[in-house]
Amino acid sequence: MDENEFAKILRAGEGQTIEFKPDLSPASTDSALESTCAFLNSGGGRTVVGVSDDGQPTGVRIGVKDRDRLNDKLSSLDPRGQPCRLEQFEYRGKTFLMVTAEQSPSGHLVEWRGVAYRRIGSQDIPISAREKADYYRAKHSEIAPGVYGPMWCPDCRAVVGMTVQAVIGGTKEDRIPKCPQCGKPMRSYTG
Repeated sequence: MDENEFAKILRAGEGQTIEFKPDLSPASTDSALESTCAFLNSGGGRTVVGVSDDGQPTGVRIGVKDRDRLNDKLSSLDPRGQPCRLEQFEYRGKTFLMVTAEQSPSGHLVEWRGVAYRRIGSQDIPISAREKADYYRAKHSEIAPGVYGPMWCPDCRAVVGMTVQAVIGGTKEDRIPKCPQCGKPMRSYTG
């Protein structure tokens, strides 16, 4: 990271594409992953670790295990491997981490701990089940006969945005897709 570029980020402060985290405590790491998730779902952005919420560059103490643990968590956001880069750099004698997240190219909403987020201003806002359904309905508006569209589980409220091929034959219950989280029958948002 170039010093001039980082100075610009500090001056601009938190916003639609920038989030600051003071350290790698469990609470800050969890919040950083929510922000990364929101950036993946909202056009991209950067989370900088080692900067207080008011924009003061305090730096962060980081070991190889801390960095590897954060990298593993970033990889777990989406098994399809969303485009996130973890960069460690120095600024005025202090160490910082930056997670750069680009817009998810997969067409699927990315979730952290079962919740998809979007970025609005400097806030990470959970995406409701209804908004997920609308998103996937728009993505999969032309669904072929025999293929289920966006599905939701009335028991655990999971929303599955991928289309699922219907099973031909068997009983009517055999043809209803099951929730990947709880195994109960799912319902379609498309009709």
